[in-house]
Formats: sequence, C-alpha cells, structure tokens
Amino acid sequence: MAAGAALLLARRARAAARPRAIGFSLYGMKDWRLGDAMEVCGRLGYESIEICLLPGWPTAPEDFSKGDRQQLRFQLTDLDLSLAGLMENVKLPVDQPQHEQNLERLRRAGELAHELVPDAPPPIETVMGGKPEQWEQLREPMAERLKDWANLARELDVTIAIKPHVGSAAHLPEHALWLMEQVGSSHIRAAYDFSHYRLRGLDMAETLEKLLPKTVFVHVKDAAGSPGNVEFLLPGQGDIDYARLFGLLAKGGYEGPVVVEVSGQIFSKPDYAPYDAAEQSLEALLEAREAAEEAEAESSPR
Repeated sequence: MAAGAALLLARRARAAARPRAIGFSLYGMKDWRLGDAMEVCGRLGYESIEICLLPGWPTAPEDFSKGDRQQLRFQLTDLDLSLAGLMENVKLPVDQPQHEQNLERLRRAGELAHELVPDAPPPIETVMGGKPEQWEQLREPMAERLKDWANLARELDVTIAIKPHVGSAAHLPEHALWLMEQVGSSHIRAAYDFSHYRLRGLDMAETLEKLLPKTVFVHVKDAAGSPGNVEFLLPGQGDIDYARLFGLLAKGGYEGPVVVEVSGQIFSKPDYAPYDAAEQSLEALLEAREAAEEAEAESSPR
C-alpha cells in the first residue's frame, strides 16, 4: 500500500469515532453527477457531506429521482460518509404567497431528510434574507415567519438551522439568538459560519460563546475584505485560525459536523476546479484539527 493511501486510511480510522466530522458541501459541485461528487469526497477522506436542495443542483427535491436517492443512501454507507445537512435558501422577510412557497420547500426538505437518514434526519440549514440595515425594521416580521417554520419543523420532527450572513438582515450572533428566543422552539437552531463574523471584525471566541449552545451545524470558509467589499476564500487561503476554531468547538462541547462551503464567488469563476478546492480545503482542516488535538493533549493533566 502506498504511503499516502496508508496515511489517509489511518486518518480516517482515527476520525471515525470523533465528533466534529469534516465535511464538504456539494453546493460547490453543482455541475457534477451526484455519484461522482460523493466518490471524490469519500476517496479524498471527507467524513461527511452536505447536499444542496436549490433549483439547478442534482439534489433539488423536484429533480432528485427515487433511484438517485437510493444511490445516495448506498454510497453514504459504501464511502463511510455521514449526511451532515441539507442546504436550502428560503428567506423570512417575504410576502404571504412566497412564505407559503417557502413552507412547501421546507416540507419537502424535511421529508427528504427523513427519507435519506430515517434514524437521524440531518438539519436543514438556510440563510434568512433581508439587508443588514433592515434588521430593526424586519426583525419582528421575521420572527413571526420563523414561528411558522418552527411549527412545520415540529410537525415533521426535523431541525432548521438558521445562519446569520454578513449581507443579510440577521448578520450577528445576537440576531439569531433573538429570533430563536422569540420562537422558543427546539426545532429552530443555529448554523455557525465565522467567515461572516470575521468580516465584521468580531472575535471568534466571543461569537462562539454566544452562539455555540444553540448551534447544530458549522460551515467553514475563509474571508477577506469588509462588509461592503466581501471576498470569500477557501479554508486556509485567509487568516482564520482553524486550529483555534476546532479547539474552541471541542471546549464548548460541539459534536456536530464542520463542513466546507465553497462560496458562489469562487465556484462561478471559469477556472474553478472542484476537486482541487475539495482537496486543498481538507488538507487545511485536517492539519488544523490535528494541531488542536495535540494542543489539547499537551495541556491535559497527566
């Protein structure tokens, strides 16, 4: 067995029993066949995947055939992958007809979550829409819409993970916490993505201290610039300290997935190479996770 393959198998064996499984969002492989995308993720050494339910992606519920769903379940087992989450993009500040359509999309997502992983349906993660300057104006209507999401999630017995976004009305940890407090449902939780907080100059530890107790899903990507001039990057291409992130996640007791999200800013470029992006991101995160574990071991009493 080649040394590289042996190292990969050893890493995967060590990771199998670990929380914070590193995953790749197939949002970044839109034009690939689902089977090929999963094969690449599994063979590279990822431990989980997120599928994308947006129109135009092969796993959009309206185009996701019964045969393809069966194939996904088979490949998850064959490649030793878990299904970390289902990506949606439904917005809260919308008119009533659009709200009804959004609820129908979420219903299909919830039913799909149960169909694909009956014993442990993965969360449905989504941003929330609006613009940063509209938070005060929109927060009450957003909370009312979110209550309907929560009722549906309770009916379907699934979790919806809401993600603050640097360009959306809800763009701070406090915003997500306020919305969840208004709803008061265990079926509405948070998705954490530090890249959006890094763009606002926030401290990683402070944002995690606030949001981690309610977090069920973590996205990772790098970021540069400012809220008005955003540049998203692959993990490791910017200045986000992923070893620190893994260490803080462990300290906070988070055991969910940590999933690479390749921004549309990146995958829309003509020279974008999905395989290279997945490989480079995994290398950066494996190194960071191992560094965090080594630091934890060194600080533990003997």
